[in-house]
Amino acid sequence: VPASIFITGVSPAVNDGTLREFLECCGPLRSLAQFGDVPLPGQPRQYVATYADVAAAQSSLVLNNMTLVDRPITVVAAERAVGPGGALDLSKGGSSAVPSGADLLNPLASMEQAVMTGLVEDPLKLWRQAAEKLPSWFPAGYKRCALFVPIPHLINGAMAAAEARIEFEKEVRDGAHVDDSDVSRTVYAGNVNSSITEDMLADFFSIAGNVTYVKFAGSEFNPSRFGFVEFDTKVAAESAKALTGTQVAEMTLKVKHSNNPIVKDRMRNFWGTCRTERRRRMRRERKQFKRKERELLRGGESSSESESESSSSSSEERRRRRRRRREREERDRDEKKSLDKDADEGGDKKERKSSREKKEDAREKKSDEEEDEKKLREEARRSRKSRRKSEGKGKEDAT
Repeated sequence: VPASIFITGVSPAVNDGTLREFLECCGPLRSLAQFGDVPLPGQPRQYVATYADVAAAQSSLVLNNMTLVDRPITVVAAERAVGPGGALDLSKGGSSAVPSGADLLNPLASMEQAVMTGLVEDPLKLWRQAAEKLPSWFPAGYKRCALFVPIPHLINGAMAAAEARIEFEKEVRDGAHVDDSDVSRTVYAGNVNSSITEDMLADFFSIAGNVTYVKFAGSEFNPSRFGFVEFDTKVAAESAKALTGTQVAEMTLKVKHSNNPIVKDRMRNFWGTCRTERRRRMRRERKQFKRKERELLRGGESSSESESESSSSSSEERRRRRRRRREREERDRDEKKSLDKDADEGGDKKERKSSREKKEDAREKKSDEEEDEKKLREEARRSRKSRRKSEGKGKEDAT
């Protein structure tokens, strides 16, 4: 009896093999059998399961209230279900010393419950035992996700990602073209619980491959938001698409291909966690320090100052503001005057330059006219001289 559990509320869509695989995530089973009357079509069924050891049976109590296919199941310890006289009480699942599947999503609540009951010193001890039974080939980061992802969902997600990887690698071997751009290596993750951080999402997607960048979008004050996850290879991104439908922090994750690459911030580290948080914190501290300095200058340091002192400090502050305003106005006025003066000087220079150019043009024109006149006089002199020579020669011939 200590190694046995009762499972109720099993959906008709679940066969014995699926239920066995669901329960063996906590340990090997010796037997699994249906008990009670034969249910009508569409009605839930009841099972009794016996584990190989008691620790595995206790670990399986974390599966209480977990959703299996289309409805949650109830898991009850045999020693708690069997009452005096052999009567069965299957109304309350789980155990007072073991947090249920819903409580595991809020470890703080489980811890407070365990401390209040005083039954377990470490309320997550049984959860750790169940997580240790996960397959050894799971990445360490993916095992850490057992704190906010149901263990059966972890196993199913890992199997689906592995199958998707095998299928895509087969297509690549057959000669399919592989686009290795940033967009092809990025997936969209929607309906993510706002309590999930970038590191937690990177741990969850590490089962598909090496995650190189994670970035969230949307307000963290909303119940859910969406994000983008970039992998180092196209194969990892294709494998990550198989994780859609997984329950992550009580919300069904939606994973699909991203249409846009991630706009990366150079000040962010490997997972996208902001290094700028430190700069923002330092900026806030500087603002607070400056605010305190202003309060000290205004006389707001001590609360025991009298009203007269506060009024005098406020009047002094007003006078200081008026003085700064006058100085600013005078400085603006002087700058405007200097600009106007520079503009006037520039206009005078242009006028002087234009008058000088006119004088030079007139001088050149006059010199050209004098030269032309000189040439005309020289030509007239030559013509008179030649005429005289011709007249003298004619007289000599006549004589």
